[in-house]
Amino acid sequence: MNDVDFLSKVSKANSLINFNELRKTLFEFPVTEFNDFDNLDLILTSKEVASIDSAKDLIFFIENRSKKLKINTLKAKAHKEKKQNEELIKKLDKKKKQDEKLFFSILKSQGMLTESNGSECYGCGFIPTSNGKCSC
Repeated sequence: MNDVDFLSKVSKANSLINFNELRKTLFEFPVTEFNDFDNLDLILTSKEVASIDSAKDLIFFIENRSKKLKINTLKAKAHKEKKQNEELIKKLDKKKKQDEKLFFSILKSQGMLTESNGSECYGCGFIPTSNGKCSC
């Protein structure tokens, strides 16, 4: 947002402060260079904006409120992404367990994995080859 848009919106929202005083203060503290004020319209609807009588206080109030709103927005976005990631992890975990169950049932049906005889490897659970050596 450029200075002209910022000044016009803020001067409309607060009639107690002279436009020239607001412009002079904005040039002393160029907050629009470091903040884009995406949420300026939301901030200006606050009743506190109309009651502030100092240009410096008004500019810093708007800047602080904008930063707080941006932080809250980012926190909410991060929380939403975290929740989506947790749901994805649960789905993938469930699929992995199903795949493992299927894999071991296939091995068991082919006779490569047994539960009863004592000739299975203690490391991996497979039946060793005929020479008694396991592939693990």
